[in-house]
Amino acid sequence: MQEGLRIAREMGWRAGEANALWVMALCLSASGDFGRGLASATSALAVAKDIEHRQWMAASYCTLGELAYELYALALGREHLEHGLKLAHAINSTHWIRENTAVLAATCIAQGNLSAAEAVLDAGAPVDIAMETVGQRLSWVTRGDLALAQGKPDVALDIARRLSGNSSPDGQYGMPMVALLQGKALTALGRFDEAEVWLSDATLHVRAQGARTALRRVLTHQTALYQQMGRADDAARAANEARELAYQMAETIPDAVLRAVFLRQCLASLPPEPKRSAEIARAASLMLTAREREVATLVAQGKSNRAIADELVISERTTESHVTNILGKLGFNSRAQIAAWAVDIGLTQPGASQTLLSAPSHRARRPATRRSR
Repeated sequence: MQEGLRIAREMGWRAGEANALWVMALCLSASGDFGRGLASATSALAVAKDIEHRQWMAASYCTLGELAYELYALALGREHLEHGLKLAHAINSTHWIRENTAVLAATCIAQGNLSAAEAVLDAGAPVDIAMETVGQRLSWVTRGDLALAQGKPDVALDIARRLSGNSSPDGQYGMPMVALLQGKALTALGRFDEAEVWLSDATLHVRAQGARTALRRVLTHQTALYQQMGRADDAARAANEARELAYQMAETIPDAVLRAVFLRQCLASLPPEPKRSAEIARAASLMLTAREREVATLVAQGKSNRAIADELVISERTTESHVTNILGKLGFNSRAQIAAWAVDIGLTQPGASQTLLSAPSHRARRPATRRSR
C-alpha cells in the first residue's frame, strides 16, 4: 500500500490517496500497529473531506471506528461509526452501510447496550440478508456475538455453521472470524473439545496472516477455554502470549490515556500475572530510587527518552540507564509494562510520587540478570 500511496500522491490523485490511506490503516490495525493506523485513517478522512469524496469519508469513519473498537475507546468509536453510517445511507452505499453497521453494533455490544446493537443490526443488516459479501458476513458475525451476549449460544452456533458452510473448520468459508465465533459458541455450550478445534483453527489462520490484533483476541478466548477445561499449563501459555501481544501493541499507541485504557482492558480479561498482585507491585516500587520513579511516571505519559531527559535536565544516556534499571528491578522487558505498572499502582495520579517518595526507603537486591530495554 505504501507504493500505491506514493503513486497516487505523485499523480495528484487525491481520491486514490484517500483510498490507499484508509486501506493501509486497516492493515496496520490488523497487525497491531495502532499509532500508525490512527494516523493513516485520520489522514484518509482529512483528504476525503477536502475533496468531498463521501464514499471514502464513510470508509474512513468506519476505519477509525474499527480502530477505536480495538482500542476500547468505545464512545469515540461509536461517534465515528454513526457519522460513517449516516454518510453511507446518504450515498446509498450498501457495502458501507453493512460495514459501519457491523462495527457499530459490535461497539454497542462492548458497551453492554444490547438493545441498541440489535436495533442497529435490524436497520442496517436485517436477518433476511445473504451471507455472501464481506459486509454481509461481518454483520452476521456481529449478530452471532450479540446472540452470545444475550445468552443464546445455540443461535450463535447456528449462525457460525451457516457461515462456515459445513461443520469442519477447514470448510469453504473457514475464515478466522467465523472459526472464532464457532469456538466461542461451543465454549458457551460446554462442548469444550469441539471449541478447542475451532479456536485452534482460528489461531492458525491469524498467525499465517500476521494479524496480531485478532490473535490476541483468540488467545484470550483460548485462555478462558483452557481454564474451564482445567488445563492450567495451556491456559498460562495462551495468557502469557496474549499478554505479551498486548504490551507490544500498547507500545505503538502514542496517547497515554488510550494506551492505559487499552492495556487495562486487555489485561482485565486475562488471569493476573504471577506475582504481580497490587501489594507486590507497590512493594516493588520501593526498589526504585526517587529519580527512577520520576522516570517511570514520565514513561507512563508516553514520553521518549529524549523528552524525559529534557524535562528532568539530565542526559539521554542517563535516562536510558534509569529505564534499564527500572526494567531490571521490576522484572519487565518493555516500556509498556512500566506504563501499565505505573498506572496500576497509582504512580501517575497527582501527588502519588510524593506519597511514594515519603515511603521508607527499603531496597531489595537487584536481580542478577538484567533484561534488555
